Amino acid sequence: LGHPMGTAQTSFKDQSSIADWAKEWVGKCYNAGIFKGDDLGNFNPLANARRCEAACVFYRCNEKYV
Repeated sequence: LGHPMGTAQTSFKDQSSIADWAKEWVGKCYNAGIFKGDDLGNFNPLANARRCEAACVFYRCNEKYV
């Protein structure tokens, strides 16, 4: 059986800016529908997350895994 969050593929335009140590889990969260990126297809790994973005992540995790 595979991990419930699947593989580590992403299609973020700025995925080369994601730290090497985080790429696997960012990819898994993307494929699980937890991370979606912005309207331009970027993950923005160097920016701080806004409250609304964090709330969306918590909501998606709750909907999917609780």
